Amino acid sequence: QEIGRAGRDGLPSQCVLLYDQRDLATQMEFMRWSNPDAEFYERVYDFLAHELEQVNAFGIDWLRERLHHRNKHDRRLESALAMLDRYGVIEGSLSPLEIEVVSELPASLRDQQRLDDKLRRDQQKLYSLVQYVKHEGDRKAFIHEYFGLPYPTP
Repeated sequence: QEIGRAGRDGLPSQCVLLYDQRDLATQMEFMRWSNPDAEFYERVYDFLAHELEQVNAFGIDWLRERLHHRNKHDRRLESALAMLDRYGVIEGSLSPLEIEVVSELPASLRDQQRLDDKLRRDQQKLYSLVQYVKHEGDRKAFIHEYFGLPYPTP
């Protein structure tokens, strides 16, 4: 995105790519949080369906403690709530938490194979980014190939 902005004004520009292999573990953790499994979606939904009044009264931190008390930095709950909102399962405000359950948990969020496939696609995107960083050839050609576009040869 930033590369596209560079040089728009017609002046020379430079783009620097910063990469640290140690950041991959952090990105993998973020990816895990962004892709809750089916069991987690079911636990969140059950909690909302049966204890909604308490959830709305005490908030997201209270709910997080009940769902995964071991790691307060785990952000799967935020991802799950956002997906439930996107799928029309819940309505209302996520911040502050004041929601209502308006439909059933969709089959697609209970389908572990589908969720695993999405996680693998996300991991593949991260792997492609690492390949891009380590690529020693023409990076424009790499990008064209990634998106399946023809690359003009000189």
